[in-house]
Amino acid sequence: MISCSLSFMQPPVSFGNIDLDRYLMERSQRYEKSWSRLNIADVTAETLKERNPKSVCLCWKIVLHCPMHGPGSEMHNLNDQQSSHWLRSKLMHHKDGDHDDELIFSHPGLSIWKKWLGNKSRMDLTCCLSVVKEISEESDLDDLMGTSAVVFLLSESISLDHQKIKLQKLLNALPHDSNLPLLILSDSSTKEDASAIISSLGLHEIEASRAVNFRFTSLYFDEQGEKIGFFSDHQLREGLQWLARESPPQPLLLRVGICHLVQSHLNSSFDKISQSGAAVDPIQYIKAFNKALDQLISMVVDAASLNPSSWPCPEISLLAKSGDERRFAEQYLPTSGWSSNTNLKPLFLALGECKLPNFADDISWLNRGCYMPEEMEGQKLRFENLLVRYLVKTTNMQMSFARIEASGLVQRNVQLVLRGSAYFFVPTWGPIFRRIINWVIPTYSEPFGSCYILEQDAAPLLQPLDKSKLGVAEGIPSYRRPPLDEMMEFICSTLSMQKYDEQHMALGTSGRHISDEVQGREDVIEVGRHLLNIETPPRIVTNDYTSDDDALRSGSSCLQRAPAIVSNDYASSIELPAEVIKGKERLNGLLDKWEAELNKVDRILRLFGYQQ
Repeated sequence: MISCSLSFMQPPVSFGNIDLDRYLMERSQRYEKSWSRLNIADVTAETLKERNPKSVCLCWKIVLHCPMHGPGSEMHNLNDQQSSHWLRSKLMHHKDGDHDDELIFSHPGLSIWKKWLGNKSRMDLTCCLSVVKEISEESDLDDLMGTSAVVFLLSESISLDHQKIKLQKLLNALPHDSNLPLLILSDSSTKEDASAIISSLGLHEIEASRAVNFRFTSLYFDEQGEKIGFFSDHQLREGLQWLARESPPQPLLLRVGICHLVQSHLNSSFDKISQSGAAVDPIQYIKAFNKALDQLISMVVDAASLNPSSWPCPEISLLAKSGDERRFAEQYLPTSGWSSNTNLKPLFLALGECKLPNFADDISWLNRGCYMPEEMEGQKLRFENLLVRYLVKTTNMQMSFARIEASGLVQRNVQLVLRGSAYFFVPTWGPIFRRIINWVIPTYSEPFGSCYILEQDAAPLLQPLDKSKLGVAEGIPSYRRPPLDEMMEFICSTLSMQKYDEQHMALGTSGRHISDEVQGREDVIEVGRHLLNIETPPRIVTNDYTSDDDALRSGSSCLQRAPAIVSNDYASSIELPAEVIKGKERLNGLLDKWEAELNKVDRILRLFGYQQ
């Protein structure tokens, strides 16, 4: 029997205490973290909010490009397939029943994540929506709409030249001036020279207007360059936060009604014209309105120029309509495609159709005065016809309706002004063109209704109306002038009285009685001057009644007399023609209305403390 002795063997070598269980636990934790679900919105929300502090709803989309797998795959080893699977799993995790409430939409190749910032009971609540869209060689350009950043997975087993072609094709498909950040993720298990990879991919040759900045990140190594054996969750998170910092900020937009925006532009322009003090030409109002339309188009263009990537992305429309995120997006985000040429071109054409032409007719005849009632009636009809033709041309209004509208414009906005011995029609062009514009804008812009402009451009238009510019104190009503027909009726009655006086004098009426009658009539005329806003000319002072008679016979108009006091007894004894009596009754009615309005004003003034 052979005995064996172990005494010749060396004593065992001690390698220290190795805690194998702890090592396996840490390795398992790193593995679980590597493959754990990643809510992109949770990673990027705070950074995006810092970039867009005034935005209430944040919409951020990244497009992901991974090497193909399956039949005809570009990937030739297991590691390539694993990296693509890992990245898709991290960024596009499939929704697991109803328990995954942070992933609000999931579909092959598309995921939408949410993150709420702030307390839902507070006013500073912000909704963050992060969209991940995977693209391939067959993807349409529509898949790139609303893109905020690009992620490109670089495969170790595919030649750099081949991947360079794919990357260049992807970047060239981005809109010009989009200025998007590019994150390149490498799945290589060996250390690589980042600068050499960047040079091989030709990233320095990329047009800066499409990819303004880029970053190279290795998924197999940590930030110290140490190999960790798993794809790094930390490196991916760092890359996503970098993309959020480098992404273009969201434009601050305001949706405004086209009619409201044009009117806001016109308020200041029309006020300046009406307050200029000079004779106002209607062409000034036409130019002001057309300029307001040009300014509106310019504001829309300025807003659209800040959105070359067509933000927000159309995928937001896939959210459930009953969800809070969908309601928030509809309230605080513009509609998808608001800045596209497809939407803006018809709007600009419609606004161009709104521009007002000059009057085709010569309106110099308004500078000719009227001496007879027939002349007044003729000028009134001529001006109405002018407005009828203009309304039909600019608003496509039916002729019958245009006549009604023109008649109302003339009655409300035309004055009769006495200059010397002639009456002149003086249109108030500002209200006339405001009314025409109110018909023109809806006719052409109603299919659109609203547009988006920058908040900074809209700020001056949102200022409260300065009522002092209107010439009306707050709380005190303004007064309407009597309609043109009432003024014409009063003036025609006055001219009839003048004609009766001339006939009365021709019969040899006593000079003293004639003078008293004329003075009494001038009391009535003076009230009419106030109604018509006519300045009273200097009074002819004389005590020689015969001289007054001579002046009257020589053609001096009774409308140029100053008011005088007439005996009520004598006035009641004068026999006047029926048309004169009717005119006086009409005037008395106007005076009663005027006195009632004045009494109402006195009560209002006392109520607001303007009178004691």
